[in-house]
Amino acid sequence: MGVEFSKSRGIFSGVGVITLAVVVTVMAASVFLHVRCANDFWDAANVYPNAQLIESESNFLGLQRVVYHSNDAPEAVQDWYRTQVAQQSAEQMREAVTSGDFRGVKQTAPFWTITPDAERGGSSIILAVVCPSGTPPL
Repeated sequence: MGVEFSKSRGIFSGVGVITLAVVVTVMAASVFLHVRCANDFWDAANVYPNAQLIESESNFLGLQRVVYHSNDAPEAVQDWYRTQVAQQSAEQMREAVTSGDFRGVKQTAPFWTITPDAERGGSSIILAVVCPSGTPPL
């Protein structure tokens, strides 16, 4: 008639399960953030007309970068990108004002760099962001 005590497991018995759960959660969050950032990059990447893809780089939770070449002068390419961004910003703002939903309005820094291409002539167009922050590389 004595009181029976159940055998208790050790103090560290659940550590393995908790550690596994934390690792899986961190991995899932990392993948989610990377995919979201990379998709935003590719959705926002306007390709200059008739530009040729030279190089593409995509790193997990890191730099997303593409390099294009155009035979046009760097000034013309830069003007085209400024015009495209201004048009897209105006469209987003118009949509937001009409709908009252400003969640889709993005205020981001330009993520393109236009440089003269001494090797091929014309321009090099570099589109790049660092994921998961979505900011242009320094």
